[in-house]
Amino acid sequence: KKTAAWLTAGGRVQYQVACMCDRILMADMGLLDFKAPSMEVLFFRDLLDLLGIKAVTVRCGDFKGAVEPFVRSSMSAHLKTHYKAMLASFNQDLVRRVAKARKMPWDKVRKLQAKRLFRAPQALAAGLVDELTSWENALTSFKRTRTEEFEVKVLSLKKGKGLDFSNPFTLFARLFSGPKKKKFRKDTVVVLQLSGQIFDGEKDTPGSIVAGPVARLASRLEKDKRVKAVVVRINSPGGSATASERILLALRKLARTKPVVVSMGSMAASGGYYISCLGTTIYAEPTTLTGSIGVFGLLFNMRALVNRVGLHYEEVTLDDSAAMESPFREPSPEFLSFLRGFIDSTYDRFLSHVTLSRRIPRKKLLEIAGGRVWSGAQAMKLGLVDRMGGLDAALAEAASKAGLEKGKYEIQHLPEPRNPFSLLAQSLQAESLLKGVPAPARAFLLRKAGLAAPLLRMVIDSLESKGTPPVWALAPIGIQVR
Repeated sequence: KKTAAWLTAGGRVQYQVACMCDRILMADMGLLDFKAPSMEVLFFRDLLDLLGIKAVTVRCGDFKGAVEPFVRSSMSAHLKTHYKAMLASFNQDLVRRVAKARKMPWDKVRKLQAKRLFRAPQALAAGLVDELTSWENALTSFKRTRTEEFEVKVLSLKKGKGLDFSNPFTLFARLFSGPKKKKFRKDTVVVLQLSGQIFDGEKDTPGSIVAGPVARLASRLEKDKRVKAVVVRINSPGGSATASERILLALRKLARTKPVVVSMGSMAASGGYYISCLGTTIYAEPTTLTGSIGVFGLLFNMRALVNRVGLHYEEVTLDDSAAMESPFREPSPEFLSFLRGFIDSTYDRFLSHVTLSRRIPRKKLLEIAGGRVWSGAQAMKLGLVDRMGGLDAALAEAASKAGLEKGKYEIQHLPEPRNPFSLLAQSLQAESLLKGVPAPARAFLLRKAGLAAPLLRMVIDSLESKGTPPVWALAPIGIQVR
């Protein structure tokens, strides 16, 4: 059978799987991290000395790799040589597989691997992928590469979701799960509530806007004949630039099939403004915080922190680029150069979306972009929004555009609120973390937790990025207008 793979952001494992297919498609805003194997080893000796603990080891054989972290502050040359040979062995098969699939010489694959990070156009130019597509779902992208007629069958591994009362664990999980999909029984105007920071991902997270679930919900609304119009209600400081792109494309596709109106709440800034660029009417309040048309990258270096407590990391790599994203070393000029190129191209794309949807010339747009934030009233004067008004005004316009008569349609809000059991679980979890803190201080911390959450999530995403640097379209963290 003929097979095709579609990549958005892929690492070593995903790319090897893609190489087993006849063709590799890649999202035009995607990143490929073609990394050689590397390893980091944590050494505890200085921490143990600080605590007054001495490690006494009893071992057999002459290889001491397992005990070195307890008795040394750094890796021995003997152990580093051994680990490097092991990594080279791992990499031999990886390079062979890619070279065979992409019909490239072994040496060329190794040179590409040493370069490591590729934006989508660079991956295409290097011969690592076959074609670039827009940031949409895999099926849409695959259809655009085919000329002949074919039938589409979507295979799923999901099993039936009947409630099993004989299993208390299953019953408990269902009680604390999210809401079921709503079915519309009459003509409906849907308010699509997009509230929170924007993240990449496929699983819904309460209090956040996750690209996968939002894109799927937009597709469902597009296909539902009972849904006559949609108001996209945005309360967001922004977030991931790639997630914002995916959501924007899904909403644009929705707007091509039925009336869509944007309604901004207290904040629709940076990525929150990005996903507003549908070319449709935008309502804002005079006090809405919007704009912040800008993009940035963020890296966190943890070396001083771990050294302060007596921990030391040793790296073993085949290429210097293999550990370029390590939080325990200063970022290299090459890594910063790549990140700058990706940020510049993402910012250019952001500006293009605004120019296309708002009809603002690029030269004029540059004067009001660059991360500048504006009130809703200022934004209307600058042409970033169309009208002042709240959700009711946006609903009225959406219904009018759909030709709906007052009283002959219903209004539904999606996504639906999570069930009370799920919300209770989240509340109990937050309270349990602050157990023992005096009541007034606990109440204050719970109120203010939302300000720290975006920063903590960004730190975690940065540390878990595994080479693909997160690029953010995000308003200043913690900004509040009182």
